Amino acid sequence: MKHLNKTLGTIAFATLALGYTNVANAATVTTSGTWSNPQGTAADVMNNGNTISWGNPANTSSDQSSYVFDGNGGVEVDDTTFQVFKLGTFTHDNFPITQGDFLGATLTLNLDIDGQVSQGFTFDFAHNETLNETPCDPQGSTVCPDVVDIPSAIGEETISYNGKKFQLQILGFSDTIDGPKVTQFITEEGMSNQTMLFGQLKPEPVPEPLTILGSATALGFGAFLKRESSRKKNKTKQDV
Repeated sequence: MKHLNKTLGTIAFATLALGYTNVANAATVTTSGTWSNPQGTAADVMNNGNTISWGNPANTSSDQSSYVFDGNGGVEVDDTTFQVFKLGTFTHDNFPITQGDFLGATLTLNLDIDGQVSQGFTFDFAHNETLNETPCDPQGSTVCPDVVDIPSAIGEETISYNGKKFQLQILGFSDTIDGPKVTQFITEEGMSNQTMLFGQLKPEPVPEPLTILGSATALGFGAFLKRESSRKKNKTKQDV
C-alpha cells in the first residue's frame, strides 16, 4: 500500500492540477459527491450531502471531525480516450474528539458528461480513527494521525456516452494530476487535511468470443439434453 502523508493548508491548485486540458475532441465532465451509509458511530450528513461529520469535540474551540467532498466544477477530457481527470477535492477535518468510532462511509460520486448523461458511482471509504496516544501508528508530525483508505477500484455502475458504455475507475489520491496516485491518505491531527481524487472512465469489458461461443455451446448442449430426455420419455410411454 502506498502512502500519502501531507498536511495541506491553503493550496493554490494550478490549471494542470485541476485537470483541464486542451483537446480537440473535448467533453466536459462535471462531478459532485454525496455521503451516506456511515459505519460505526452515527454521523451527520450536511451541506446537501457533501459533508459527513462525527464525534464530540474535545474542546469548545474545536469542531467535529468530518469528510468533505467538493466536485471538480467541470473539466475537459478527450471524449475518445477519457484520460485521467480530477474527480474532486477531498478534505478530512481531523479534529480531536472525545467519542466516536467512525469506521467509514460511502461516497456516491455523481458524474455528468456535457449535460447530456449522468450517473452515480458508489465507492466505500474506510477510516481509522486512531487514539491520540503515543506510540503512534502511523507516525506523523502530530499525535496521532488518522488514516483514510479508498480502494483503487472500478465502480459497478456504467454510463453510456456516444454509443459506448463506460465504468468509472478510482485511481487514488494525489496533489497533482501528474503525481503518483495512492489509495491511502494519512491525515494530521488537529488540522484540515486536503488532497485531490483522480479517476478515469474505462470502456465496459466486452466478453471474449470464446466466452460467447462457450455460452452458446452450453445452451445448445442443454437444449440437446432436453430433447433427448423428452424423446426417452415418449419412447417409454410407447413401450408401455
